[in-house]
Amino acid sequence: MKRKCLVAALVALSVFFGAPSVASAKRNLADYSLRIHIYGTNWHTDRWGYHAFGRANLFDDKGVPHGVEYTYDCSEHMMASDGNEAYPAKWKKPGQSVEVVFGEIGASPDSLHACEMKISEKSFVYYRHAGGVGTETAQEFMEHHKGQIPSVGASKPEDVPGSANSHNL
Repeated sequence: MKRKCLVAALVALSVFFGAPSVASAKRNLADYSLRIHIYGTNWHTDRWGYHAFGRANLFDDKGVPHGVEYTYDCSEHMMASDGNEAYPAKWKKPGQSVEVVFGEIGASPDSLHACEMKISEKSFVYYRHAGGVGTETAQEFMEHHKGQIPSVGASKPEDVPGSANSHNL
């Protein structure tokens, strides 16, 4: 009986002390073959983190855009994308949510944050228009807005935008 209690205690301690190393494990950027280009974002913060919603294009692994509305509740926030900048992403729940990675401004390039974004796909895609956001078909977007199309395929460190604030709530 004492042996079982000792084993249980050791297992509990190893899980407790091993959790930080699992939580800080490096992400394999090659797993992030999707890109999300944020056009509009609205967020607020409180002691639990950032709460946001907005509009974006989610580019699949072939580079085809899909317009999405999104929400997230995360410890840091993501800024709107510029040019062809896009956040690397991978499916968490296909068609429902993606995990997005981003860097921290002023931190080392391998210091990454992750955030789950819940999404709702639209029948159109977004593009910048007259200081706002317009919509059109994916085919029209691919023809007219080549400067907003991000890289395709497995992500590399240079694909990760720095976006997070360097502070704690």
